[in-house]
Amino acid sequence: STWHLVRDAVEVEAVEPLELKGKSEKVAAYRLVSARGLDGYVRRHDSPIVGRDEELAAIDQALREVVDTRTARMITIIGDAGIGKSRLAQEVIARAGPAGAVVRGRCLAYGDGITFWPLREMAGEAAEIRFDDKPEDGIAKLAARIGDADVAARIASAIGLSTAPFPLNEIRWAVRKFLEALAAHGPLVALVDDIHWAETAFLELLENVLQTIEDAPILLLCTSRHDLLEKRPEW
Repeated sequence: STWHLVRDAVEVEAVEPLELKGKSEKVAAYRLVSARGLDGYVRRHDSPIVGRDEELAAIDQALREVVDTRTARMITIIGDAGIGKSRLAQEVIARAGPAGAVVRGRCLAYGDGITFWPLREMAGEAAEIRFDDKPEDGIAKLAARIGDADVAARIASAIGLSTAPFPLNEIRWAVRKFLEALAAHGPLVALVDDIHWAETAFLELLENVLQTIEDAPILLLCTSRHDLLEKRPEW
């Protein structure tokens, strides 16, 4: 039954049926090979968007500004759950074109060490860091992807790969350099889902990135519920 619920989001291989307590017959079992979907499911993004002309026009304008001026812009898609924020975000990514790079992160509602969790997911995706990589291997992958050991060291500290302490202003500097490196060969879309759950430190980090990006085409794309406007009315 678990496989049935997540079958569109995972790759599995069948293993020998299991003998389980309380079950008269053996139960089918699967080994998880990989997970493709976020939150255990996959949404369809191939259907056309209807009735979003105003939003799509704003998206096209922001993308043009990002590419033409090589600066950072931010789009925040705000709405209640289920209204199509993810579908619209996917359209932004598609409109960035094949030359565009994409990194994704998600803010969590609760848990330990969640302040920079979106950055952790973005860095892991960009540097292809696996969950079972040793910390030193993850740091090495980061340094190779970014091309700067100092930047990698500070990102590693922020995302929990290292216990080396760095001031917050140095973390912000490193995040800016990290995103600039990813945008070196084309526009970058950095997607942050559920930003209404973001910690204040992460919101301030994004604001700093917007203000300090230098000569890099970067679009910060955020999805949020209306709760965000209580923290940041200007967003």
